[in-house]
Amino acid sequence: MKIVIIEDSPIIATTMRKYIEEYSSDFKVVQILTGVDEALEYFETSEEPDLIFSDIELNDGLCFEIFEKTIINSPIIFTTSYNEYWQRAFKVNSIDYLLKPVSREKIFKSIKLFEKTKEYYDEDYNNAKLMELIKSVKLEEKPVYKERYLLKKGDKYNLVNVTDLMYIYSSEKLSYLVDKDGACYFSYDSLSKIESELKPEFFFRINRKYIVNINFIKKVKPFFKGKLIIIMSDTDEELVVSQVKANSFRKWLSF
Repeated sequence: MKIVIIEDSPIIATTMRKYIEEYSSDFKVVQILTGVDEALEYFETSEEPDLIFSDIELNDGLCFEIFEKTIINSPIIFTTSYNEYWQRAFKVNSIDYLLKPVSREKIFKSIKLFEKTKEYYDEDYNNAKLMELIKSVKLEEKPVYKERYLLKKGDKYNLVNVTDLMYIYSSEKLSYLVDKDGACYFSYDSLSKIESELKPEFFFRINRKYIVNINFIKKVKPFFKGKLIIIMSDTDEELVVSQVKANSFRKWLSF
């Protein structure tokens, strides 16, 4: 069995590899991927594995972006520190959802579930055709995105339209949403959760800390080591697009 792990923590990935390969000599981890862009590149050029273990919040975004942008029929076992994504996870090829810390017992239990599921499908169905059918049904589902947020500023709550948000950033375990007038509101939601609620044609996560609205980008200019600088309209504030995100960002701008 060929296994791929998608995990941005080297320590966790190494531990998971150890547990998976301890389970059986038939199980081999063939690749460890650390981010969305790296995974997309890998799956575009490599044979699909028999099973995927994937963290949800990666260093350059949510793993769901991988499965939305490329067709993957492999079953997936999700590993995460958050239980808020389980409904979204089971809209993909998920067979299990493990909360971290991931122990040997949890890994073994999930692999046993995978073996039972595989045995069932091998006996009664053509798994590839079934996955293809599932995907065709999912393509008809339209994701629901936020249109507005109820956000606190001082001792008051304000209703802020998503279209008025210029950018969002994270700091000290909080997320801050900045509107077109420069007003700043805070949220306890993670940046990745907020990212999943915004329309991807208008909002892009340029690095680990910032999401920008395309309607407020005034200018883009090159920066060192393949990075880019974004100049935001009205404020002339400069934000950096990471080297990892630069190519995807260029494609997004010209979509």
